[in-house]
Amino acid sequence: MGKIDVFLESINLLDENSRNTNECTYTIPSNNLYPHQWSWDSGWIVYGLCTLRKIDRAEKEMLSLFKYQWKNGLVPSIVFHDLTDNTYWPSPDVWNLKNDAKNLTEYNNTTGIVQPPIHADACLKIYESGGDKIESKMFLNKIYDKLLLWHQYLYQERDINNEGLVFIRHPWESGMDNSPIWDNALERIKVTEFKYSKFRTDNKKVNSEERPTDITYERYIQLIDLFKECKYDETKIADKSEFIVQDVLFNVLLLKSNYALLEIAKILKKNDIELIESWISKTQNGINNKLYFDGFYYDYDLKVNKMIPIKSITGLTAIGYSNKTEEIIKVLKEEFLVLNEENYCISSLSRLDPNFDSINYWRGPMWANLTYMIINGLKKSNHSDLALAIQNNCMKNIESLGFYEYFDSIDHLGCGDNHFSWTASVYICLITNFQF
Repeated sequence: MGKIDVFLESINLLDENSRNTNECTYTIPSNNLYPHQWSWDSGWIVYGLCTLRKIDRAEKEMLSLFKYQWKNGLVPSIVFHDLTDNTYWPSPDVWNLKNDAKNLTEYNNTTGIVQPPIHADACLKIYESGGDKIESKMFLNKIYDKLLLWHQYLYQERDINNEGLVFIRHPWESGMDNSPIWDNALERIKVTEFKYSKFRTDNKKVNSEERPTDITYERYIQLIDLFKECKYDETKIADKSEFIVQDVLFNVLLLKSNYALLEIAKILKKNDIELIESWISKTQNGINNKLYFDGFYYDYDLKVNKMIPIKSITGLTAIGYSNKTEEIIKVLKEEFLVLNEENYCISSLSRLDPNFDSINYWRGPMWANLTYMIINGLKKSNHSDLALAIQNNCMKNIESLGFYEYFDSIDHLGCGDNHFSWTASVYICLITNFQF
């Protein structure tokens, strides 16, 4: 199919995955695997909606998510708007928020974890893309305090060393659920019996070889059990959990959203400018000092106070936000780019890593959303030729294979769900050169 046909299909897919429930308008990632509202998916989807100038719908996407923000500022990774759909597991009852979470709103059908903080940047893009600046400013006024509270929560509750680097407490919070980065931390969680993996639905809907193992799922749910035991108290969780990690991607997106939040504060003439500027300075320093070592950016395991020596795509996301961009691009070319006539893509793990698997979830495949992020980082760093080559071939993957969740980085195959919203949204952004 030609570019115009694929472009029209991407618009149709976003429309097909749009939902209206409980006075909320949102977009599900996919009908098959992820039939609810996911936090960072909504951010990626908003970029596509902004490109299409569907501003009203983009505003509703963000407002529907933040409607269920916790009192302490936590933005849940999933909002289960439609409780009649029980096809996804772990379901709301697994999180047991009604009894355990003191900071919840009256609506308790959410998860108790977060996802990368892409939201302030998405909201700024809504404002910048809107034709009517008065209406767009009204939207910013509605959501600003929620965005500020979200960032305050991260710095107050998740930055235990006060160094501008927030931690994640579950692999799902990274957005890169099954990355080898998490293997050692997860292995510290002992599994004596398989209690939970039998309830999984994901590995029955798509190729199980592409998904996390059963023992990995057991550890995922054991972490949730710990959160419930701690009643979602961040201090207790940080003390008791074996999984407390400072992730490069999470903090880079926090930095990017801090810049966006600063701009929103200036537009609205708020008094939080110095506070936000202090966040920017601390996080920038933290990323470039603590998370950088010998030519690359690595995650940091706070439980053992050691860098995690795995070259993952998370380190590449610092391109454009780093004072070491040239070194990172060198690693990108040598270890992450797959170059042949059919494919020219960025793998999610270094091809030299012994854990590399071109089809297994976040252990080697190409993902459109992070590819898009890196493309924009390359453009920002004056590497437009490389950015364009990657962009063109990312688009070719989608045009020839469809809107897959992710793509085999070696054999040019689609993986996971094949009606994935953020892939469609990224295609819209790439074909129109919308800047992330």
